[in-house]
Amino acid sequence: MIRENYPRAHGHLQKAQQAKAQMASLWSALLDGDLVEESVVTHPNGSGVISAWLAWPAGRQEELTELFRGCVQELWACLDALVKESVEAFSVLQRVRRPERSRFFPVADSPEGFQELLAESCMDGTLRSHVAMVQDCQPFQSDNSNEIIDRLRMSLGHLVEWEAALAAGALMSAWATPVEPQVHATPPAVLQNVEAESPGNLDGERVLARYRLSSFQHGCVVEAQAGTYVDLCFVEGFAPTDIEDTFDRRLTQAVEAVTRFAVSFAWLSSKVAGSRRVLGPVSWIRP
Repeated sequence: MIRENYPRAHGHLQKAQQAKAQMASLWSALLDGDLVEESVVTHPNGSGVISAWLAWPAGRQEELTELFRGCVQELWACLDALVKESVEAFSVLQRVRRPERSRFFPVADSPEGFQELLAESCMDGTLRSHVAMVQDCQPFQSDNSNEIIDRLRMSLGHLVEWEAALAAGALMSAWATPVEPQVHATPPAVLQNVEAESPGNLDGERVLARYRLSSFQHGCVVEAQAGTYVDLCFVEGFAPTDIEDTFDRRLTQAVEAVTRFAVSFAWLSSKVAGSRRVLGPVSWIRP
């Protein structure tokens, strides 16, 4: 349905999905190539830390960032194409006002801001149902308990934040979530406790866990497992609500949200009877 009614939007959505898949593939290859380095340091008093950091191969962080930038740009292009192709489709049924004005998918942080964007004719020529849907899914809206609409609003908010951060020069990084760090020491040292640190950005060296040994002496061998999830992340503004709230999940939901907008635009358009497209010029040959 999307491809038939919104071919350009469908193309942008496919490119976004491809960029996301390329990001995942490159990230997997980097992890297999020892991107994350770890260290275990025990002090003479028996206290110690497990730390980790990223050892980026030359150009790879920038490559990941450009793939992400491309994904975000294609998602925005898909949303804008939904509006533009709707205007083109229904221009045969109604005269388009202010055709010189740009048509785009508006996103605002307040009701006043949204009305200002509409006043620029950004959605003139689309269906009223299209406008109503876009308005209901604005990030500033909060009067609906529908889980799907909440995800749409949240995803649009993420797209706005990501676009601004990318424009400011932010780069892809990684997010470390310590779960079950472990420490092993040879006698006479005895492990007293191990405490995982809070999750956070792994772009610089980060302490993942702290531990304490009793009866620690010079020559005692101390080994550790970080027991930490390391996820690809665009950390600018990232504040996960729980262990399952990852960057990958947010990006997946953003792609799903744009897909849902495309499906909804196509479904609403299908409810309008009559011609929707103007045929291109045809040469007339007199017999």
